Formats: sequence, C-alpha cells, structure tokens
Amino acid sequence: NIGIEGRGNFYERTGALRDVVQNHLLQVLALCAMEPPNSFHADDVRDEKAQVLRSIRVMKPQDVALKTVRGQYRGYRKVAGVAPRSRVETFAAMRLHVDTWRWSGVPFYIRTGKSLPVSRTEVVVKLRRPPPIAGVPLVSNHVRFQLGPEFQIGLGATVRDPGERNGGHP
Repeated sequence: NIGIEGRGNFYERTGALRDVVQNHLLQVLALCAMEPPNSFHADDVRDEKAQVLRSIRVMKPQDVALKTVRGQYRGYRKVAGVAPRSRVETFAAMRLHVDTWRWSGVPFYIRTGKSLPVSRTEVVVKLRRPPPIAGVPLVSNHVRFQLGPEFQIGLGATVRDPGERNGGHP
C-alpha cells in the first residue's frame, strides 16, 4: 500500500529508475558482484564497485524491451504534483549481466516498485543452471538480497524429496 507518499513533484522528476535503481539497487549489485578489495578502506571498496558498474553490459536498443519492464500503479496520476498524463515509472525491473570472468552468463534481476501487494526492494542473482542428473534437467539456484522493508538474504536451491528417484524442484 506504500505509494509515493505525497512526493508527487519529486517522483515526476525521478521515477523508480532514478529514485531506487540508480541510487540503491546498483550499489547492492556492485557489492554483490565485486571482487574482494585490497583493504576495507573506502577508496579500495569504491574502486571495486566502480569496476563492476563499468562491467555491466550495455543494452542494445532492441534488447531493452526484452530485458526491462516499466510500469505505473493505478492511481499514481491522481497524486498531487503528478501530471494527469504522466508516463513516469513507479515500477522497474531489469535483467542485467556483469561481464567479468566470475559472473559471465549469470543474470542479475533487479526490481522495485511503489504501491505493490508486497513492499520489497531486492536484487536476485540467478546462478548458472547445474548439469542434468540422470538426464533430468535441474532448475538454477539463486541468491536474493532484499533491501526493504527489512534486510534479508535468501538462497533458492534445487532440492530433492526423500525417496524421489530423479530430478528435483525449487
């Protein structure tokens, strides 16, 4: 139920991409994907995070529709300070790739939104799919970093029910 809370003028200038993705989620992605710094001094950590940000694959115009989603919650245009025909996004999701040796082929999913059924800001790292076992394909594991409203780290792993002969399920 959390919308933009009277920040219509602000949100009309920033939207979800600049408010949350640019300012928060890319920082978390950089922390998740960075190599260990030489020390915990601010400059060393900053340099490693900057390297990750420089390594995010730039999308070609034709890829934007396939790898990103923008949306706006119903009722946003009725908020004070919001243009009646506003196209500013209050929801954003994207699949990003960090082109480094460690993260090659691993998509990072980031998403955020206002006035959703669940209030959450998160980064999901979907790991490579494991090889099939006994010819049965398995699903990929993932790591989820939730920033709000509470900070949580979760692991989604392929599991096998006791007595199950082949395969597994998430």
